[in-house]
Amino acid sequence: MISDSPNAVLRRKTSAAREVWQARAMSPAKALKLAFARAADDLMDLAMAVSSVEADTPGAEEMLGALEDGELLVLLDGPGGAIGVAALAFPVVAGLVEMLTMGRVMGGPLEPRRPTRTDAAMIAPLIDAAFANLAELLKGEAAEEQFAGYRFGVMLDNPRMVGLAIEATDFTRYRMRLDVAGARDGEVTLALPLREAAPQPSADEGAEGEAPASVPLSPVVMAARARLDAVLHRFSLPLAEVGRLKPGDLLEVPRSALSDTILEAGPRHRIAAARLGQLNGFRAVRLTPAEGAAAAGHVGTGPPPAEPPAPDAEAAPPDAAEVGGLPEPGTLPAPGAPMEMGELPSFDDLPELGDLPQLDDLPELDDLPELDGEAEELPDFGAAPMPGLPPLGD
Repeated sequence: MISDSPNAVLRRKTSAAREVWQARAMSPAKALKLAFARAADDLMDLAMAVSSVEADTPGAEEMLGALEDGELLVLLDGPGGAIGVAALAFPVVAGLVEMLTMGRVMGGPLEPRRPTRTDAAMIAPLIDAAFANLAELLKGEAAEEQFAGYRFGVMLDNPRMVGLAIEATDFTRYRMRLDVAGARDGEVTLALPLREAAPQPSADEGAEGEAPASVPLSPVVMAARARLDAVLHRFSLPLAEVGRLKPGDLLEVPRSALSDTILEAGPRHRIAAARLGQLNGFRAVRLTPAEGAAAAGHVGTGPPPAEPPAPDAEAAPPDAAEVGGLPEPGTLPAPGAPMEMGELPSFDDLPELGDLPQLDDLPELDDLPELDGEAEELPDFGAAPMPGLPPLGD
């Protein structure tokens, strides 16, 4: 009988130990299965199972091309402004909504419809809870950073709007097959921006963590690539209208934009104003002089516009003593006090009024025109006293 060599025995022991460690280690696929199952059980008392998980690293175009209009498309807010994407097939959405609204998953055929924002609002807590479970399950693992910090962001209507919102060019994509209470199933996709690995310390660093010798910063900065963008015109549109844009649509740009172009470095960091034109058959940008840029309200390299002159400090208001005819302030009556009236002159020396002349020679007024309309009824004067009138005869 030939005995195994000591090296073969050691290899078998180390291989068995490695298999045990790998079985206990938490992989992203295992974490995804547990995270979604626990979230559904905790929030909805729902039995949901992830039957399969596939992972790959597509580019942005490939990831967007796999999205479908009938899915519930959600942007995921990540740490540091990262934007991920979640896509839930409609059967999965319908099963979750049925459980939340009716207390059970109905099963049976589904009427086709587009997911609504109400559906998204109802499913948002499940997505947040699943990512919280992922962070807990993968704590201390290499994949922890890939899932940490993500949560439900906003629902979008179609894949094209997703393409307008994302910024990353490469993604880590996880495709899961979900079974909802054994009655409905469908695919759920998570696409998270691919994060670069943290830089490892170089071998030149000393054992005590000494930093390498510093390099002059100026040559490095001057050799860096600087991108400048000439912005013709900028305007805003409602999100719904942006989602309806398609190739061939016309966006109007005013003619004044050619002479009011803005030169920017980075996101809306204005460098100067410019004019758009051509030179030797190529598109060209002519920088506007500093005075013109300042007058147009853009940030330039020239001095700021001069401030309006301040009022002359030596020109003091006229002295009150120089204005004549004004009474002393102490002699004016207080507001609301009665004014004192001086003594009025006597009227005793006015002449007496003599007898007024008789008016017997006034002409008769028989030829006056009659008044149109009915006269108002006059009051009864029978009770009015008339002293001094002679009695009327029979």
